[in-house]
Amino acid sequence: MADAITRKTRLLSDSKTDDKKWIFSEYEEDNRIVTLSSIQFQISISGIHDKVEFEARE
Repeated sequence: MADAITRKTRLLSDSKTDDKKWIFSEYEEDNRIVTLSSIQFQISISGIHDKVEFEARE
């Protein structure tokens, strides 16, 4: 019988605001919407890893 694995989603983001100025953001909510303003795109954090299959660690 296999044990259920619980994974916590985490997204780290750096955004450039001006020359030599950056904002670091950390998100942990799966339903949080992240906006990529440079390409006018939005995606939920859970959508980023939707088709990714992680290997089980021993």
